[in-house]
Amino acid sequence: SHCAHALLRAGIRRLRLVDFDRVSLSSLNRHAVATRQDVGSSKVGVCAQHFRDILPGCEVDARDEMFTGDSADSLLDGMSSGVIIDCIDDIPTKADLLSYCVSRGIHVLSALGSGAKSDPTQMCVAKGLRDIENDPLATKLRKVFAGRNVDLSRVSFVYSSQKPVRKLLPLTEEQQAKPEEFGNVPNFRLRVIPVLGTQPAMAGIVLALQALLECGLCPEYSPR
Repeated sequence: SHCAHALLRAGIRRLRLVDFDRVSLSSLNRHAVATRQDVGSSKVGVCAQHFRDILPGCEVDARDEMFTGDSADSLLDGMSSGVIIDCIDDIPTKADLLSYCVSRGIHVLSALGSGAKSDPTQMCVAKGLRDIENDPLATKLRKVFAGRNVDLSRVSFVYSSQKPVRKLLPLTEEQQAKPEEFGNVPNFRLRVIPVLGTQPAMAGIVLALQALLECGLCPEYSPR
């Protein structure tokens, strides 16, 4: 939401938002525009509503759906000349989106993990996954793509080089006994990692700036 919000305020008037999730009390600390009154509403619907208040006349195509390999053609229809910004945190789904875009020559940028990090001086942008350190999501993606004939070397990844300072929270006894009753989606992870709201906000802003840069809409710079 922070990335889309930043792009909107930078003057990008046409946005497509894809997310199946709902605003919850626990996610308010990292949502760009949601309020307590929005709890229970779809995240993309909330963004669309607030974005139209911010920039009347903007075109927000809100898709309250989960991206999957099977739904890629319909959800990304017409995006061959646009830019896809990937903020998925589920490994198989993220890998499917990146594979789909790269294999079709669609411009894509990707965010890595924001959990258990907080140091603003360690935000980075890298081309490809090879040189990324201290990011568990990147480590898992490298393993997945070792078995795929997909070249990610030209994809920009936004990440923090800070070592995670916390681990995944353990499952409660009730979650261990009945895991199917707690996940939003079957087969998605239940364990969560603490997230300081400012960290995904920083990542979103960097993603937006990098997208504007790669589209030639802001001056070039040399990331450290």
